[in-house]
Order: sequence, then structure tokens, then C-alpha cells
Amino acid sequence: MENFPVEYPVLYYVDAVWLGLVSIAGVIGNLLALCAVATTPSLRTSTQLHITILAAVDFVVTAVIVPCRIATEYFSGQWPRHVPWCHFLAYLAIFFIGFSLQQLTFLAQIRYLRVTKSDAVYRRFTSKPAVIGLQVYAVCGTCIVGLLPLYSDFGSVGYSSKVHFCIFTGRNQQLLAILSIVSALGMIPMFYGLTFLHVRAHRRRVGNWRGLGGGSIQPENTEFQSDGMALSVITTGQATETLTTCQHESTTRGNNSSGDQRHLTDKMTIEIPATVNSAAEAPVSRPVPAPKNAARVRPKKGPTKESVKITRNLLLIFCAYICCWLPWCILSLIEPYVDAPVSVHHVLINMLWTNSCINPYLYASMSRNYRKAFRKCLAVNRLFNR
Repeated sequence: MENFPVEYPVLYYVDAVWLGLVSIAGVIGNLLALCAVATTPSLRTSTQLHITILAAVDFVVTAVIVPCRIATEYFSGQWPRHVPWCHFLAYLAIFFIGFSLQQLTFLAQIRYLRVTKSDAVYRRFTSKPAVIGLQVYAVCGTCIVGLLPLYSDFGSVGYSSKVHFCIFTGRNQQLLAILSIVSALGMIPMFYGLTFLHVRAHRRRVGNWRGLGGGSIQPENTEFQSDGMALSVITTGQATETLTTCQHESTTRGNNSSGDQRHLTDKMTIEIPATVNSAAEAPVSRPVPAPKNAARVRPKKGPTKESVKITRNLLLIFCAYICCWLPWCILSLIEPYVDAPVSVHHVLINMLWTNSCINPYLYASMSRNYRKAFRKCLAVNRLFNR
């Protein structure tokens, strides 16, 4: 019977320190995220709903599964290899893996609807019945895939001697990896890609419309300064008659003792149209006139900068998920053909739990409202106001 702390002492202490920090930081961070949503009404939106669910899932992972992972390594020769506790941990881990992936997919879908569709369509898919239906679908779909060993002969769960933890084994583990890769590298990037393509196309249409004169045209003002006279030429885009205004203002002050005079100010302002009929005049570039139907062909109201910023922040959360989960999925696919060292298995599965730790700190780093709510929950806002 193996004894992991004795056979792999360095790896055991690395795992204990790594997972211990993940558990502590994850519990604190996810509790703050849940407290922030509970105390801040501005964070109670459809997008924040899925982030809140992710925070709740990550809290259970860092508060329950990660400590059990440490205990499993310490009692590797005795506990919890046998049913039902080992099976319960395996099913719990796989359920949270699949459920978190579903929430990330819903986030990508919601941002796609928010940016590319009208407000009416967005409200229809983010209404209370729609949100409840999505969560029921996520729970049922995850249970159908995760509980396959209970009602079929497809795959099994048990203690893995390579990761020293209770997890899915055999073909079921490969099926989970395939589903995760398809969803993570297929559906979610597709929604984000379509969202940013829509933003790019809208900005291009707005730029073309402004180039045709749909925007406001500012007059050009050129001033020339000469000795004793200021000449101001204002070019307008209106085809009106030439209007020349000459304003001459002078002041003469006499001095009885010297009899000299002083010339104070000479100023001339000339306003000419953009179109000059005289051949003797220098050619003036004429601005492109606005089309007659400019108001009708004006592009529709597009996504705001704040909406695009939120989408980019959510894309960053997805990228963090990819960095933590994709290596383990790839290892699960090639495991039947490659004999990877035990240390590689431990590092990659520890990265899975690390993802549950970093998410709340990503929320705080990307949102000012989250940071304010975190400080409020920690009751240290007075220190920041001093």
C-alpha cells in the first residue's frame, strides 16, 4: 500500500502549501464576492447573476473539495479510497466543473445579446423565466453527463493513484475532456468573436457615415497677422453670396506739448464662402456635402464603451479558465497513449483548483464597483476616506 508523503515528500509539501493558499485565498475572495453582490444593488444584473453563481461554486470548491484533496494526499493509504465518500467527492468535483463551464457559456451568450441585439431581445432572454430555464438546463445537463457511471457502464469513478484523489477514470474522463474542449474552444470563443466583429463593423459604419458628411462640419478659421492690421479669414461651407465686412477702428490721442498722434488698432475681418467663382482667387478645398437622406441612413445606436469594456473583462475571465483547465483536458485525452509523470498530474490538477481562487480577484481588478463593495464588506472604507 502506497504512502504518498513518504514516496513523494517534496511533491507532498508543494501540494500542501499550494492548495492551502488556494483554499484560504479562495474562501476569502469568494465570500467577498458574494457579500459584494448582496450589499450592492448595482451589481445585481443579469451578467452579475452568473458571476455570482460562479463565486458560489468556487467557494464550495475552495472550502470543501480543496481541503479534502489535501486530506486525501495525507491519508493516501487509508482514506477516502472506498465508497461512498470517494464516489461522492468524484461526483461533486465533476458537477462543479461542468456547471462552471455552463455559466461561462451563458456569460458569453448574454454579452453577445447585449451588444449585438436590441434591448427588447436582450430583456426577453434575460427575463426571470429565461434565467430559471437556463439554470435548470445547466443542472440537468451536468447531471446527465456527470452521473453516467450510476446508470450506465460508461466509465467509472474511483481513487486515482496518479493524482492521489477521487476522480473519474476511464472513458468517462475522456468524454468530459472532449466536452470541455468543444465548449471552451468552440462555443464560447464563437460568441465573443461574433460580439467583437459586430463592434468592429458598427465602428466602421459610423466612420463611413461621418466621412460622407453625416457629422457636424466645423468651420476653418485662419488668421494672418501683419503690421498694424489683423486679417481674419473665415471659410464656411455655405453657398451664399460673398459677404465682406470691414471693420476699422482707430483712436487718435493728441498731446498739446508734442502734437504727436498714436495709431492704436487696425483690424479687418473677411468672411468668404467655400466656393470661389473668381479664377484669380486661390482654390479652396470644398468639404463633402452631407447626403440629403443623412438622417435616414445614419447608423443605428451601437454598443457603448462601457458595454464593450465589460465584454472584454469577461473575456479575460474566460482566458484565465482556459489557462487553468485546458492543460488537464489535453492530458486526459492523451493519457492512454502517454505515461506522464506523477508530478505532471499533480501540477495540472492543482491548476484546476487555482482557477476557483483567482476569479474573485479578477472581478475586483476589473470593476470599480466590486472594489468599493469589497472595501465595504471588509469594513475598512474609513481608512480609504482619510
